Amino acid sequence: MRKGASALLLAFAACVAAPSDPFVRAGAAARSGDLLAALAAYESVPATDPRHEEARANALEVEVRMQRSHQSLLDGIVLRGNGEDRSALTSMERARDAWPGLPSIDRWIAATRVRLGQRTAAAARTAGLRPAVDCEGPFVVVEEEEAGERGADAAVSQVSAPRPRIAAPRPVVSVGDEDAISLGLVQVETRLARGELELAVLDLLELARRHPVDFRVQDRLARVLHQRALLRYGQGALAAAIADWERVIAIQPDNRVVHALLDAVRAEAAAPAR
Repeated sequence: MRKGASALLLAFAACVAAPSDPFVRAGAAARSGDLLAALAAYESVPATDPRHEEARANALEVEVRMQRSHQSLLDGIVLRGNGEDRSALTSMERARDAWPGLPSIDRWIAATRVRLGQRTAAAARTAGLRPAVDCEGPFVVVEEEEAGERGADAAVSQVSAPRPRIAAPRPVVSVGDEDAISLGLVQVETRLARGELELAVLDLLELARRHPVDFRVQDRLARVLHQRALLRYGQGALAAAIADWERVIAIQPDNRVVHALLDAVRAEAAAPAR
């Protein structure tokens, strides 16, 4: 009896245990949304396995999904920091679609939904005004007086409210462009991690040429140019530093820090040598 029960338990364990074949295990992990496990399993398929090349191709596809998911989450965090919760939520949900098992994504989405709900409720309570259209666009407010105060025919006045200042909508790009931008930015971060600042700048300039309206590329280019300008200034290359900061201002005209640095370094460069 005990032997029979043990055999059944062993058979059941064999059924529910993860497949020993790394290729099969990788496919199961990818379908369940565990992309990290899928990537590791695909990369563990030995070179002698006839499916090795297919595993490498699948690993690359999984890695692109992960990069796309991380980039969408990063976009969402930036938008959230700018107070654009509705757009941030859309970007974060896109990240979860690409990688359902992305660590912390559910918490980011939940927190953003809560804050969006709080802001929407607060806006509705403010002065008892009801927007006639979506609260993120232009709207007209209608005030209704009590019938007892003005008679049966209540007077209704329409007051045009100022349009809130909102960021320009992010251009719609194709999936292919999204992949190219995400992979390009990943390459830039890899170069920076290796200390290849000049190559990172070149990569960003090329990305900016190909995708001139993508705010992620422009923002990263401005930051890296600012970094290089500081380095050049420290090396005494004032003209080169000024050129980089002028490029930053062209991208970010309201960057007060860079404006101040640029004015000071220009004055220093113009001062007669002692």
